[in-house]
Amino acid sequence: MRTDGLAWLGELQTHRWSNDSDNIGFLRPWSRGTFSPEQWESLQHELRVYRSSVFRDVQEFAQMIHLVYPMEIQVAAGCEVQPGNDPPHFHVAYQGSPLLSFQGNSWVPAPEAPFGINVVIQVLNQDRGTKEMLQELLNNTCPQLVRGLLQAGKTDLEKQVKPQAWLSSGPSPGPGRLLLVCHVSGFYPKPVYVMWMRGEQEQPGTQQGDVLPNGDGTWYLRVTLDVAAGEAADLSCRVKHSSLGSQDIILNWEGSHTSLGLIILPVVLFLFLLIGVLVFRFRRRCFYQYIRVKEIKDRFLKCLVDEDVIKAAETKAGNGVIGSDAAVKEDEVSDKGKDSEEETNRDSQSEKEDGSDRDSDTEQEEKQNKDDEAAWQELLQNTEEVELKFPTLGQTGNDQYTVFLRSDSFLGLGQSKTRKLEVHEAKPVPENHPQWNTAIDRDEDQEDSEGFDDSFEEEEEDDDD
Repeated sequence: MRTDGLAWLGELQTHRWSNDSDNIGFLRPWSRGTFSPEQWESLQHELRVYRSSVFRDVQEFAQMIHLVYPMEIQVAAGCEVQPGNDPPHFHVAYQGSPLLSFQGNSWVPAPEAPFGINVVIQVLNQDRGTKEMLQELLNNTCPQLVRGLLQAGKTDLEKQVKPQAWLSSGPSPGPGRLLLVCHVSGFYPKPVYVMWMRGEQEQPGTQQGDVLPNGDGTWYLRVTLDVAAGEAADLSCRVKHSSLGSQDIILNWEGSHTSLGLIILPVVLFLFLLIGVLVFRFRRRCFYQYIRVKEIKDRFLKCLVDEDVIKAAETKAGNGVIGSDAAVKEDEVSDKGKDSEEETNRDSQSEKEDGSDRDSDTEQEEKQNKDDEAAWQELLQNTEEVELKFPTLGQTGNDQYTVFLRSDSFLGLGQSKTRKLEVHEAKPVPENHPQWNTAIDRDEDQEDSEGFDDSFEEEEEDDDD
């Protein structure tokens, strides 16, 4: 068997008895009160003797009234020192149920005590030594100890800590109903008055919970009121406490106090919705930009570089006709014919590609989760910077062509960078040289460039629509 005990002075815990240490523990600087060390040693000895006697008696009584092991015996004893208060008391309970008590100079059974307790009472009342020790502890030692503690701990015992109060709404009791909650915390001493009011009239439906201890020695109380939703406007919570004097705390219910859950839920749902929209738009834009960049690059190269033109330029350069006026005129006629044919092909191809763009957008959106990585890698390859030189036959100077590549938008930068292709003066190039040796008339190139810019601007307008 083991024994553990606690001693309280009002709402403050002052002493502890631990079975492991088998000594009285002092929990406050003033817990020794006005007792001398010798008095505490004597009291501790008496408690040990009493504990041994209780162990012996419990084992004997368990056999007499057939108590079941394991068992828990609770003992509550105390005294009051204010005039007119109740006499000292000593109560014993078994498994949480009252069993017997010591009143005056004898033991009496509890009304709800189990059958056979009268036999135990007879045995206890015959033990004069135990009864005399209890009378001494309850009538002399206890009052003397309490008075000394009240004197030594006066500062802590008489301190006043003001409460803090706030309102909230609890779970709805039903359709069209509100549960108003008034919280009061951090007050000391323990006695407090909290009530829901309408004007100066107390509301009879006010429900008060238990006064619970905080970790710092102060107290907490929760008081609720169940009302119809339309009747809460004029209600208030009134708090009275000794620390407040005559300045009561009055909190008016203004209908703006909502439960934390009702606030958090819409915010969380909105954030999830916003994230989903942003992810969808970002991924859709990524694939769109990937298609647009590749298409613009291919079309630009088709406009400025034709395989037939390159072959013709290489043949003429090999025959030494570069700079000949006759060759230039023949090239102009040939180029104009080809440009006209290419113009028609480009218009037709542009219409097909515009329609293909819309179909591609839909297809890419459906399988975008599958092609993310491949599209990203291919985009990186297609957006590398390349310097393309197109020599002008028989003329000097630079022609500039501007290409708008939206590769930066893929990275979320929201901007476009300009890439320029410069056409330098013609120089003899060996046939096996890797550089392109292209004969393109300057005026023709300018028309092609302008046509491409117009086509690009039209596509940009379609995209914006």
